[in-house]
Amino acid sequence: MKKLSKTALNLEDVFGNPQDIEWGWDGKEVYIFQSRNVTTLDKYPKIINYTFDRSKIIGTGIIACKGVASGFLKVINNIEDYDKINKGDIVLVKRKLDTSLIKKMSFINGLILNGGILSHIVVIAREFNIPCLTEPEIINGKIEKYINRKIIVDAIKGKILLA
Repeated sequence: MKKLSKTALNLEDVFGNPQDIEWGWDGKEVYIFQSRNVTTLDKYPKIINYTFDRSKIIGTGIIACKGVASGFLKVINNIEDYDKINKGDIVLVKRKLDTSLIKKMSFINGLILNGGILSHIVVIAREFNIPCLTEPEIINGKIEKYINRKIIVDAIKGKILLA
């Protein structure tokens, strides 16, 4: 990990920008497959105006793409659930899914994902400039009770709130 970190920082120095790096490890050596500039850092985040109210917080997450969005919550457990997504929804993806979710990205106002900030869907969310949180922690652990309710994804503060 130390060697990978040093290599990643060296690549940022060489290219002069934060890098999206694809790499591998064979148990002895770190190999860099490709390195490219992160292309979304100059985008302005999508932001809606709302009054922040701590009492409405239902969860938190790690900020993956900055912005603030509202919409009706849809929970995606499998590919068949994609049909539940309507324009303007907030989508929580509970399990790793295939990339056909990309076809719905233009409908989605905000994303909440169980994956990490470097997962493929998160990279795509950044390309679409969709406010996105990862690794959500729901206060009572039961996100299902908020399905089809209007929520806010605040990917500036790292909060999920009832609208």
